[in-house]
Amino acid sequence: MTGTAQVRDWGWGAQVDLRIAGLAGDRPHSVWLAQADGTRVPAGTFTPTGGDLAMTFGAGVPAAGSTALGVSDPDGTTVLLVDLAAAP
Repeated sequence: MTGTAQVRDWGWGAQVDLRIAGLAGDRPHSVWLAQADGTRVPAGTFTPTGGDLAMTFGAGVPAAGSTALGVSDPDGTTVLLVDLAAAP
């Protein structure tokens, strides 16, 4: 699996642009933003196809206050974690 993500601030919260390739599955995966206190704020769901996906999600928190972007499978296992503090 490979992927890229961009998280941007808007007046209403954070926009998450996510591209993933090679993630297979037939059940919804969750996209979330982690906060400094460990809280995960939901940004949306998608069902992987194994192919290339380009998706846009939204979360009701500022991007600037988010520490990580994550994707979890239906069992709650994190399959992608991006440290936003380390991201360019």
